[in-house]
Amino acid sequence: MIIDSDEEDDPPAQQKEAVPTVQYEEEEDEIDPRRPFQSIIESFNIHLGVKVRKVSIPSILPDAMRPVDSVPPVLTSMIVFTAACADSSIRLIAAPLAPPPADGPYLWDFQTLTIPAQHVQVDPAIITMTLTCEKPDIPAETQSRARGKQSTPSKPPGTWKLLLAIHSMEASGKLSIYQIAIDKQPIQAPYPYKLSADDLVPVQQMYLKSPAKSISFHPSQYPSDHHTHLLVAFENGKLELYQLFPPASRASTLSERRRPTAATRPKQVHAKCFFTLYTNFDESSANLMDRKRIVDAKWVLGGRAIMVLTTDGEWGLWDMEMSAETRLLILASKLQAPEDAKEDEEMQDQNVANEHDQMMLQRGELDLDGMDRVLANMANNTPGTRPNLLRSSQNAFFA
Repeated sequence: MIIDSDEEDDPPAQQKEAVPTVQYEEEEDEIDPRRPFQSIIESFNIHLGVKVRKVSIPSILPDAMRPVDSVPPVLTSMIVFTAACADSSIRLIAAPLAPPPADGPYLWDFQTLTIPAQHVQVDPAIITMTLTCEKPDIPAETQSRARGKQSTPSKPPGTWKLLLAIHSMEASGKLSIYQIAIDKQPIQAPYPYKLSADDLVPVQQMYLKSPAKSISFHPSQYPSDHHTHLLVAFENGKLELYQLFPPASRASTLSERRRPTAATRPKQVHAKCFFTLYTNFDESSANLMDRKRIVDAKWVLGGRAIMVLTTDGEWGLWDMEMSAETRLLILASKLQAPEDAKEDEEMQDQNVANEHDQMMLQRGELDLDGMDRVLANMANNTPGTRPNLLRSSQNAFFA
């Protein structure tokens, strides 16, 4: 009989790597009203290996203009943005919102997805993005039983998706729509959410009649009915509003009528233009049908209006909440550079002084300083525009 005196101990159980907790400072930094920007607490270098042309981020309304629970969960713990690169590719970058730990073995990295250049073949591209949610279809009987068991009904889980609109200069202008799923990860994963790499193919592509100058999603969030409205501005003075999802069918039951419209819409993306706006006609153009050309157009006032800037320096607003009869483009005065505004102000002061000197000259009460200004003004003016003040004057000195 062989007796082994060495006792074999069981191997120690492997401890799961704990996700580091992040502690934030309770006191907030004071913000200078002249520069109302938060201070930068962390900087990261993301090496894409190619030059970045443009960057797009989801738009979030201020707290006072949106419901408290309208912020998508992914944006409470992740940073999501897109970059249009010089090689005609589109990069989607997602990173945890919390900064990485100073030390420790825990990995903290960025997730980067690349939309192939074959889908966007011309550089540069214009990008805009927003977030939407797909709720599962729950029968009315199931909802009734759930409400009977729970005092506070819970919201059914939904699948959050990233809506991405890309405009490229191919042909007469091409608009591509992407719908990328956002998957929730286990607690131990470095990413709270992860962008699906299986949805990098456009769900819809359409060719426009002319290249777009800018595109932007409505700034509201899900479940607003407007959060998937896409504004497309054209240089020739036209703006088009697209609806990415078809209108919801009319609800047949009481439970369906109580659900938000955005939650009952079809899940298939089918962008369609439902409204068109035009700028005023350009009176300086030889063609009477030409309209004021657009430099840029954006949603303002929480999506209640559209602001447009034209090439002649005028800007205006369309009130989208008014009826068709009262929704007018209100053009303000032309925008000016600070140097031009200063020169105009000096010119106005000089004109006021000249008018005052002319009035005093007519009365015969002009002093020597005023005579010097009149003579200097006559010397500076060209012969064709020189005011003949002295000949028409009744001043006894020049009689």
